[in-house]
Amino acid sequence: MSEQHKLKDREIRAGLKLNIISGSLGASWFVIALGFPLTMLMQSLDVPGKMIGLVVTVQLLAMSMQIPGAIIFENARSRKTPWAVTTFLQRALWFLMLLLPFCADLSPRTIGWIIISIVALSSILGQSVLSLWFSWIADLVPQKISGKFWGTRHSICIAANMIAILMAGFLLDFFIDSSTQTTSLAGFAIVFGIAAFLGSADTLIHYFVPEPPKTETPNPKSIEKRIIEPLKERNFVLLTVAYALFNFSIGVIASFMPIYLKEEASASYSMITATVICGSIGGIVGGPLLGLLMDRLGSRGLAVILLILGPLCSLTSFFFKNTSITLPLIFIEIPQPLLIVCIANLFGGALYGGLFLIQIDILNAITPNKGRATAMAVHWTLVGTISAFGAILGGQIMDWVQANPINLKLPFGENISYIQLQALLHALMMWIMIIPLFLLMSPFKKEYSVGSVIRTLLIGNPLKSVNNILNAYMGTTALSRQKRMESAIKHGKMRNVLAVEDLIEQTEDPDIDVREQAIWALAQINTIEARHQLLKLLTEPGQDLKITIVRSLRLFPHENSVGVLLNLLPNADASFKAEIIRTLGKIGSPIALDHLTNILSHNHDTTIISASSHALANMGSIASIYTILPKMYQAGNNVLRRSMLIAIADMLIPKGDFYESLIKEKKEPGIELDRFLESIIKSHKKDQGQHKIQMDSYLSLLQQQIDQGEKQEACETIYAIAVHSLAVKYGFQVDELEKSLKSGNHNASQFEQLNLWYLRSLKEKWFTPNGALLHQDLVLACYVLKNL
Repeated sequence: MSEQHKLKDREIRAGLKLNIISGSLGASWFVIALGFPLTMLMQSLDVPGKMIGLVVTVQLLAMSMQIPGAIIFENARSRKTPWAVTTFLQRALWFLMLLLPFCADLSPRTIGWIIISIVALSSILGQSVLSLWFSWIADLVPQKISGKFWGTRHSICIAANMIAILMAGFLLDFFIDSSTQTTSLAGFAIVFGIAAFLGSADTLIHYFVPEPPKTETPNPKSIEKRIIEPLKERNFVLLTVAYALFNFSIGVIASFMPIYLKEEASASYSMITATVICGSIGGIVGGPLLGLLMDRLGSRGLAVILLILGPLCSLTSFFFKNTSITLPLIFIEIPQPLLIVCIANLFGGALYGGLFLIQIDILNAITPNKGRATAMAVHWTLVGTISAFGAILGGQIMDWVQANPINLKLPFGENISYIQLQALLHALMMWIMIIPLFLLMSPFKKEYSVGSVIRTLLIGNPLKSVNNILNAYMGTTALSRQKRMESAIKHGKMRNVLAVEDLIEQTEDPDIDVREQAIWALAQINTIEARHQLLKLLTEPGQDLKITIVRSLRLFPHENSVGVLLNLLPNADASFKAEIIRTLGKIGSPIALDHLTNILSHNHDTTIISASSHALANMGSIASIYTILPKMYQAGNNVLRRSMLIAIADMLIPKGDFYESLIKEKKEPGIELDRFLESIIKSHKKDQGQHKIQMDSYLSLLQQQIDQGEKQEACETIYAIAVHSLAVKYGFQVDELEKSLKSGNHNASQFEQLNLWYLRSLKEKWFTPNGALLHQDLVLACYVLKNL
């Protein structure tokens, strides 16, 4: 009976765990009953390849039963009850396979048709209620953990598959007939009897998974309109056609690789199970990571990457050589094609498993609540109907090549076989037909563009991409505060865009250190989503890390931050206001210029003055020097005065390196003054005539004044040198130059005028009436003269 009350979080968690447990049993039933043991049973009967392909075809054609099933059960009060009853009958039907030993007197083709009939009837029963299960689980799984849940479930189910297929392979080898080198019908009967038991147990356990109230609403439209309605949705059609062709291309090759390994490479059943196990291992490792990528990047772009890489696994068949290889350490001899398939399946299991997860994720996202079951049924019906003939085509290719051997050599000298043609057809369909369908889909909400996903995962440094994926996954599982801090630090250093969602969650962590590291990491990653979160945190009442957030915004300044920062200025205390001002200066937006100039003019707090000075210097506000300079000489703190002097120097010589010079001069007094003088003297070596005589006199006097520590006198001489040099440069007499500067009738640049104004302020003691010049003022005066 369906639970009509809203499920509690505890009930949902318990239901999801039970779903995974039962799903493991169901997956084990599937991999045995409809996997390679079924293919090998048909191969042992020596039926044609088309008949082997028909076993897959009837399964896919049965998917058309989803539409009548969805319509019949659409208004049912419970989804679990009709699903459980019908699915139990589907699985229990396989107990009929226990009668196989009693069919030994029948012809192989007759036995083959009996098997195909059982497969067909079982598939019809299962498919008729599959849409109920998808609708049920879609309502049960919270959307925010959908990718993570399906990835984890996928990995655990594959682990169960691995155990089940290993057991099946062992039993098939145990019951092998020495005369025919094939497993007896009794052996196959036992294997399928175990599968039937596992499948039935799955149904019984899954019945206890809670059923949430339906989000799907009844659709009053006619049956025809309900079927046609989802086909009007562009993304629905593209997804359906894409996965129909995808399953078609897989059907061309999937059922025939075990046959190739058995017939051409002389592999035992146990060896063949190793290929399935390797695929399972790949799925186990890849499932959670791909689920994470689905949640972080979106499914569409990830699908394109998997479609690019997936076919490379099957194309390794072009390197087959029918010889044996002895494995190191364990000294077991296995066929070379088997080893290649095992290695390829390690990657293929992850890639193709990811494509299945993406299908479920996108389908759940694009099917509406109204008529969801019918829409899903339409999707699976079309996928099954179109893809049904892939296995038949694969069988025809096998029969044709066996009847007409191709005399073309593979790289290792073997003749090309049917498996290589099947692999090539599969790859071409993936690359030429299926990828364009995903590219044609309209973007979904909260997903990266396909190009962004490709750049993130494939272009650049693939090893870094893999490391980012692993770090993002480890970050989602970290529980201790230390590990969560370390995880955030790694994400920030690597600018791991995959971790943005986790870091956003950590900005609400109970531990302040974890929150702080998450903020810094988001700033370093610097995506639109990361910046949005930082600005959102700034506007939260009672936010205890506002200063940290504002500082972090300086790492990668962005115009979008300006409005929020300006709104915070009026009510900020001195220390917070200083941080805001520094960040605004780093951003350099003209919008903030008047605000910062006004703050500097009307503020007496040294912290604010220092921050404003540097901010205005960063913004290139030359006019603000007239405000900064007098405030600098009023500062009682020499550290603050040096700090403001740096801001003034940056305005006077925008691309200079005065900060470096001041540090050197502080460490070793006189070294930079000597260097500046040498540079000035060197620049005037080519002077001639009266100009050379005058400059030599000035420079000699300046050297003497500096040596004697006469700072005020030295600044007066520096001003004289500057005026004399500019007068010669622009063809004026010295007194004419000063008049021309006042009248504007000159060619001097804006910075030359500003530099001369600064040197004159020192000479005239405009801001130092008591002659309170410091050594650092003289250093800047010489620095300005050197750059004139």
